[in-house]
Amino acid sequence: MSLSLTILVGCGGGNNFWGGSSGGNGGQNSPPPSSFAENWHFDVSTSALTIDAALTLSSNSIVGVAHFQSYTAATDCPAFFDDLPLTGTINTQGQVSAKSSPVKGAVLSLTGTLAPDHASLSNGTYRFSGGCMSGVAGPLTGVKVKPLTGLYTGTMQWPGNTVNISAQLHPGP
Repeated sequence: MSLSLTILVGCGGGNNFWGGSSGGNGGQNSPPPSSFAENWHFDVSTSALTIDAALTLSSNSIVGVAHFQSYTAATDCPAFFDDLPLTGTINTQGQVSAKSSPVKGAVLSLTGTLAPDHASLSNGTYRFSGGCMSGVAGPLTGVKVKPLTGLYTGTMQWPGNTVNISAQLHPGP
């Protein structure tokens, strides 16, 4: 028996990628990017929080959507699948300043120094204001995550059964 899967890998959520009602941003829509958003992962000072984003960077602006997961915050916090639309600026020295629209009262602000190749962020900070995460802040670094693409194959085995599996991965929204 052989099983073939096609999986789309990306960050963001369906029709709500640039705002919409499920993100709770009051119906405000961020402008669509001029090119495809790239996935980013941000390292923060605590293991109780993760921040990831799909961002489009130009020479002087940043736009996209962030997701965060707190392992200690109250249940009234945005969930990982709630979009936090981000917009911000990049100055000529590569200094980034971005802020999210409020989602369930929480606003995420990010700052840092963008590498000349736009593949990493250093010397950064993150800060939440409002909502359940108000006052949570700390140091931040980030890296652009290369797309997970290609053909992956393997075999699943359990008593009396063997299944060959292949998955063709494509980046996409």
